[in-house]
Amino acid sequence: MVDTPSKRLGLIACTLVVAGTFLSSQTHLDAVRPFTGLGGPGSRANGLGQAFTSIADDATALRYNPAGLAHLSKSEINLGFTHLTVSKDVTGAFAGTADITATRLNNAGFALPVPNTKLTLAMGYHQIMAFEREQELNGSYDDGTSWQDLLTEEGRMSAWSLGAGYQVSPKLALGGAFHILSGKNEYTQQYTVYEGVSPIYTDLFQIKPTYIGVGLDLGLMLSPLPTWRIGLLLRSPQGIKTEEEFTDNSSQDTFVYEYKTRSSYSGRLGSSLNIGPLLLSSDLFWFDYSQIRFESDIYDSTTRIDIGINDTLRTEYASAVGCAAGAEFLLPGINAKLRAGYRLDPPINHTAPSKMNQHTFALGFSIVPAPQIKLDAAFSHTFWKRDLTSSAEEKTAVGDVTINIVYRF
Repeated sequence: MVDTPSKRLGLIACTLVVAGTFLSSQTHLDAVRPFTGLGGPGSRANGLGQAFTSIADDATALRYNPAGLAHLSKSEINLGFTHLTVSKDVTGAFAGTADITATRLNNAGFALPVPNTKLTLAMGYHQIMAFEREQELNGSYDDGTSWQDLLTEEGRMSAWSLGAGYQVSPKLALGGAFHILSGKNEYTQQYTVYEGVSPIYTDLFQIKPTYIGVGLDLGLMLSPLPTWRIGLLLRSPQGIKTEEEFTDNSSQDTFVYEYKTRSSYSGRLGSSLNIGPLLLSSDLFWFDYSQIRFESDIYDSTTRIDIGINDTLRTEYASAVGCAAGAEFLLPGINAKLRAGYRLDPPINHTAPSKMNQHTFALGFSIVPAPQIKLDAAFSHTFWKRDLTSSAEEKTAVGDVTINIVYRF
C-alpha cells in the first residue's frame, strides 16, 4: 500500500517522466511540439510520400512549393478530408495498448490564374500537424499495489495561407506564400493507484495549449528539360506564441503560462522526371531543431527557465534531414493514375537510436469521372519505436486515409 501523499506524488512524477508525457510548460518538449506531429495536406502529395516539391501542381502548392501555382492553367477548388488512426503498444516492464481515430477537414483551397498574365493567386486552409494519442499503461509496485496511467491527447496545427506563383520564363517559376498558423491541443492524464481492485489514489492533470503564429515560404521551380523539374522551398523562421492552461484537478490548482517559440530557416529540395506514362519524384527536407528558441517570463525559483531549455535544445536536438520518393503511373485509356511513395523522417534528438526513425509507406490513385472533376485518394502507414525505459518499449503505428475532390474550370 502507498504510505504517504508525498510518496504517491513521487511515484506519479516518476511514471510521467518514464512515459515521456509530462507536458508542463517548463520543459524543452513545449519548444519543439509546435514543429512536430503527423499529417500533411493533399491526397496526391500523400500518395507520393510527400515527394511533391518539384510537382506542386494543385492548390496544395501553397504548402509544398508556391512556385508550382504558376503551372496551373485553370482555376481550381480543392477540398480534402483525412481519417487518422493511431495505435500504440507498450511491452516490457510496463504493459499497455490503445487506439484513437479522428476524421477532419484536411485542406480547402482556391487557385485563380489571372487572365492575360503569367500570375496565379491562391488562398487556402491546410491541416499541417495532428496531435492524436490515447494510451493506457499498467504496472505494479513491490508492496502489492498496482497503478494505471490513462492518457489522451487531441489537437491540430493548421495554416491559413495566401500566396502566388509567377511564370518568369518557360524554364523558371517563382512563388511565395504567407501563413497564419493556429492550433490547439488538449492533453489529459489520469493516474490511479489500486489496492486489489479498489482505487486508493487518483490524480488528474489537464494541459490545454493554444497556438498562434506566422510563417513565410519562398519557392522556385526550374524546368531544365520539358520532362524534368527541380523544386526548391525555403521556409522562414516561424514564430509561435503559446498560451497554456495547466490544471491539477486533485488540488484544484490552475496555472496559465505564456511563452514564445521560434524555429530556424528550413527547406525542401525536390526533383521529378516524366518518362512516358511514368512520373518519378524525390525530395530532401531539412529542419534544424537545435536552433529552436524558447522565450518566456516563467521562473524556476529565481532563474528564468529559458536558459536551461535553450541549452537543452542546443545540445540534445538535431539538425534533421529526411527524404521521400514517389512514383505515379498513368493507366492508358481509362484516365486514371496509380501512385506509391516512401518517406523517412529521422528522430529529432541526435542521440536517439535508429529504430526511432519514422518510416512511411503510401499508396494512392486518382480518377477523372468528368472533364472538370478529379478524385484523389491516398493511404499511408507510418511506424516507429522508442524506449520508455531500459526495459519497456513503445511501438506506434499510424494509418492515414486522405480523399480530395478537385474541381477545375
